[in-house]
Amino acid sequence: MPGALVARAGLALALLMAAVGGCDRGDSGAGGGGPLELSVMTFNIEYGGDRVDFGRVVEAIRAAGADVVGVQEAWGHIPRLAEELGWQHFDTRMHIVSRYPLIDPGGADGRYVLAEVQPGHVVALGNVHLPADPFGPSEVRDGAPADVVLELERRLRLPAIAGPLAALSALAAAGVPAFLTGDLNSPAASDWVVVGQRPHVRYPLAWPVSRAVEAAGFRDSYRALHPDPLAEPGLTWPAARPRVAGWNPEPDETQERIDFVFAAGNAVPLASRIVGEPGAADVAVSVDPWPTDHRGVVSTFRVVPAPMPALVAVASRSVTVGEALDVAVRAPDGSDARVVVRSLAGEAVAEGVAARAITQEAAALARLRFATESMSHGAYEVVLLDAAQGEELARTDVLLLAAGSTPELRLDEGTASQRRAAHRHVDRRARQPLGLGRRLRRRCGSRSRAAAPVALHRGDDQRWDDARRHRRRRRLAPASG
Repeated sequence: MPGALVARAGLALALLMAAVGGCDRGDSGAGGGGPLELSVMTFNIEYGGDRVDFGRVVEAIRAAGADVVGVQEAWGHIPRLAEELGWQHFDTRMHIVSRYPLIDPGGADGRYVLAEVQPGHVVALGNVHLPADPFGPSEVRDGAPADVVLELERRLRLPAIAGPLAALSALAAAGVPAFLTGDLNSPAASDWVVVGQRPHVRYPLAWPVSRAVEAAGFRDSYRALHPDPLAEPGLTWPAARPRVAGWNPEPDETQERIDFVFAAGNAVPLASRIVGEPGAADVAVSVDPWPTDHRGVVSTFRVVPAPMPALVAVASRSVTVGEALDVAVRAPDGSDARVVVRSLAGEAVAEGVAARAITQEAAALARLRFATESMSHGAYEVVLLDAAQGEELARTDVLLLAAGSTPELRLDEGTASQRRAAHRHVDRRARQPLGLGRRLRRRCGSRSRAAAPVALHRGDDQRWDDARRHRRRRRLAPASG
């Protein structure tokens, strides 16, 4: 079954890419399609954002003037953050809040969402939080040689960004402006050019994650507009927030720029600012008191969005039997389409017709609602078909849950799938994903331990804090054999 799911996800992405590639770049479609300014922000809010004052997190985003925010360490607070901002649009899978409608198309598979920034026109958004431990700059500080640090980065962090990077770069190549926000827990190679520029910079280093992002066609928006890393280092970690119970940054922490807004495709950076505590170097937008151990970055772009491709998307990836299954459809311009819901066995259990002739006044997406009372719990796919020929245009997956059931997630420690699953973990009380990338290994311990089911909740703050005090003091031993 896992192989079949992967195959279907790959097919869905291929269908979407074919639809994107088939868009007429000279046709504005359902209105819009001209250039606009878009402000994209990355913001690690630390343990859910309420260690100091959640209201200051909201204030920082407002002060930054962001239109879209990729959030790290959300801890189930994405709906709350959107509500307090007064924004209607958010994605708990990707930890993104937005002024603009967000669409999770088939084939995205948690690697990106589309934002409809103009009627019928979109940009792509990815958001990542890469593993933290061991932290490369601290290993350099503590004497590790360059080859050992590079091997660490390639082994630990490169695999975590490979999927989102490949999907977003393919979209950018097809003409969709693409943005990648995130806490990479790894510096930019462009920042490590002069020995001694910070006390722990013992040698220049071509940090592999930043090199991979650049090789995929993405531009580091802050460094593009602030090209001198000595004059404007733009450090984002650690920020000087008030001291709180548990872990606090110490004066000898290895200060680095590890929070980024990258862009690829038709997106030209116009401004990029550090958002943080008053008086800190390079901070252009400040809030007092500052609520997190990271500073944010907000970059404004001149963007020409792409016509929305043919797609089908569900409002929620999981629905309880008896609840409505809401589907959004973008059919090819001027054509009729059918939407079919079918089980993984291929049996069609429900279908509807989405007939829509695209005009400048028309909504970009048609909305359908399917009843699920007669369906059994299990995995289903929602397929968009050409009404005349029956050709498959797009697809996505949805899981129907039995009434009263509670999904469980079991993690097999020491595997790449464990780290990927951590980003999708569901707090069974809040029913929202948790941002756990930085802390999973502290919670679970050594990678060699036996597999065990884990349930991670906010009550584990103290245990993670205890480990975090020592996270950057562990010496990385050279790899053997």
